Amino acid sequence: MSILVDELRPWPTKIRCFKQGAAHLTFVAPSTVDDLHQFALSIGLRREWFQGARVEHYDLTAKKREAAVQFLEYLSSDTAQRYFADGNNEWPVVDSVKVNNPALEAMGKFKADSLPVATLAKNAVAAQRIYDLDFVPI
Repeated sequence: MSILVDELRPWPTKIRCFKQGAAHLTFVAPSTVDDLHQFALSIGLRREWFQGARVEHYDLTAKKREAAVQFLEYLSSDTAQRYFADGNNEWPVVDSVKVNNPALEAMGKFKADSLPVATLAKNAVAAQRIYDLDFVPI
């Protein structure tokens, strides 16, 4: 899951919960909007708060931004990475996490993708436009 939480910025509004500023919660490839909805739900956001405009996102209050950051920190912790490796047979994204999982060992040595996530994000809009032009429903 590639979830992005941006910085808290001043937000010109009369809505009290945004007086401390607002941030955006969005996703980058290879994640999907469904991943974003699942993550948003896990930090207490309602589905109706989703904004599917130019960039699909949720607006975050300062408090919800902090919850999102804490949850992302947990997901990348050694404890969570071992949990995913053992429970879901997923390779840990944290190099220092060592697992003893026969299913993962049977797949062979993990080979990381050399393409930086920032490059994926940079090209996501162009890729979506190509997909939209060429997609033919079956």
